[in-house]
Amino acid sequence: FLKYPQGLRLSFDRIKACLDDSHPSVVSCAVNVITELSDVNPKNYLPLAPAFFKLLTSSANNWMLIKVVKLLGSLVPEEPRLARKLLEPLSNIVKATHAKSLLYEAVYATTLCLQYVKKSDGSQPANIPQVVELCASTLRNFVQDSDQNLKYLGLVGFGSLLESQPKVLMSHSEHRGLILKCLSDEDVTIRTRALGLLKFMATERNLVELINQLLGHVEAASGQYRCDLVATMIGMCSSNKYELIVDFSWYVDVLVTLSGVRGIEGQGEVIAKQWMDVAWRVLPVRPYAVRRSLEILVCRGQGVSETSENEVGESLGHSEGERYILSEVLPAAAWIVGEYSHLLPEALAEEGMDNIDSQYDSSSKGIYHSLIQSLTAPTDAAGINPLPCDTQAVFVQNAMKVFSAACHHSYQTDGTQGMDANELSCSDAELNACVVTLLKNLVIYMESPDVEVKERAFTSYQLLQCIGLETTNNGSSSVQNYASNCKAASSTLKYLLTPEPMKPISAKAQRRKLAEAPPSPISVQEWDNEIQWNAFWFLDEETACFGKNGVPKGTIESVSFTKQQSTVETSVTDGKHKDRFLDITDRQGGTEATSFGNDTGCHFSSTNFTNAPAASNRRDGDPFYLHPSTPRGSL
Repeated sequence: FLKYPQGLRLSFDRIKACLDDSHPSVVSCAVNVITELSDVNPKNYLPLAPAFFKLLTSSANNWMLIKVVKLLGSLVPEEPRLARKLLEPLSNIVKATHAKSLLYEAVYATTLCLQYVKKSDGSQPANIPQVVELCASTLRNFVQDSDQNLKYLGLVGFGSLLESQPKVLMSHSEHRGLILKCLSDEDVTIRTRALGLLKFMATERNLVELINQLLGHVEAASGQYRCDLVATMIGMCSSNKYELIVDFSWYVDVLVTLSGVRGIEGQGEVIAKQWMDVAWRVLPVRPYAVRRSLEILVCRGQGVSETSENEVGESLGHSEGERYILSEVLPAAAWIVGEYSHLLPEALAEEGMDNIDSQYDSSSKGIYHSLIQSLTAPTDAAGINPLPCDTQAVFVQNAMKVFSAACHHSYQTDGTQGMDANELSCSDAELNACVVTLLKNLVIYMESPDVEVKERAFTSYQLLQCIGLETTNNGSSSVQNYASNCKAASSTLKYLLTPEPMKPISAKAQRRKLAEAPPSPISVQEWDNEIQWNAFWFLDEETACFGKNGVPKGTIESVSFTKQQSTVETSVTDGKHKDRFLDITDRQGGTEATSFGNDTGCHFSSTNFTNAPAASNRRDGDPFYLHPSTPRGSL
């Protein structure tokens, strides 16, 4: 039939007639043929359901019953009403047969029927609990069998049963222990099948225990199975908007631990997104997330604080003084520290922070300086193994956010009495060290081949210069000048970089916002009151291109891409300027004389050249100037 499909139409009636033949072997052969054909499109054989149902209840041939059960199971999704009729005969086969093959096919077909027995009004047959218990006990015997093939089939059957009865594993503790035991099996296919069932076992009470057990399995796992373990752990914790998580600080610790696992590079982006999402959505956990991000960025040694996590880190190959971190996690840690840099004092006050070395190196002056050193390290941009360019861009942006927080905290607590300055502000010496580090390292990032990194570094460098922070000697006077300028510009930096923390918006709220009219803009007066304009004192100075108050000098024709040139030569006679004549050659090669009078405006010798800017024939070296001798289209 594969080579000649038309033959099926010609012979199908004869094949159906064979189902009623008196000889059992003929019936068995017809069943085999129809079963093979139904694998392609079971819906075509739905009219044969009554005949196969009759064979199911009357035949004693196990091999033929296997085919009949398999065919009827494939017809259930096409005709859900068939599911309720099959429950009783399939249950009878499960109770009576001793043949493993027929037993499994009957149980598996029963699990498929359980997915379609519910009526439109929500009611179910009265024997559903007994059928579910029968299937669960039978599949448990399969999983307990020493035969690896039967164990695998038992796990497959449990997966089908849990699709319609997800609470089976929760109500039977012996089933949970059996599934967890399969995670240590030598056969990776059995471990993978058991791993897929864990999501049906997780509850608020046992989630922590399950995750801790899986962390132990990560130690011995390798290859794709290790990635599957991590993906399962994250899926269990984040399911249904984190409904099973009670302590989000614990989940942050789990993510930090996973970020140091080797061999799961494919899961790094998922871990980073989870880390940012938790810090973004859960307000009470933000200081703790900032603390753990701080450890990732600047602390040497182990980045986990709990003993259990330290043991896991050592077992995963992290020796003392060596820290492996997934590269995809670094931008997430930098974003959390930068976006919520105003929570750094609260993060420093967390219990257990005294046991953490928060100094980047021996030259670090404080926590803000350490973070800026880590986020703008020259080796990350021009070292032997530089970070990816997108990570560098995130680092540069959030280094400026940290610097803004340092200036703002120092300004807020300047002169404050009765407060611990080491926790609530940074000293003038630390501010000076932050400025020196930024001015020194941003120059390196400005030479990056990536345009995003280069633009962010250049913009940050120019912003520092705009507020009066320029490279000078490191004397005591410059320290005071740097500190005073930083404090004066603190509100401006905060407004530009971190005006307020980002807030999560659900997809439903976003759709509602799009349906509504656009919000009214902020008034100019409210916007003006938020900025200290004295920080932009340099805008009032006179420069070569702009006069006082920002009034431009010259005309647009005097702007060149290579250097400034004057397009009109002037001479002074009796205190009055007289413009000389310029010859302008159009693209066709013709010459037009253009005269500029003293007060009478412009006069053109041709009406075809109106409202055109005056051109200069002295723009040699300007790559964007079309020379008169250049033919059209040759540029």
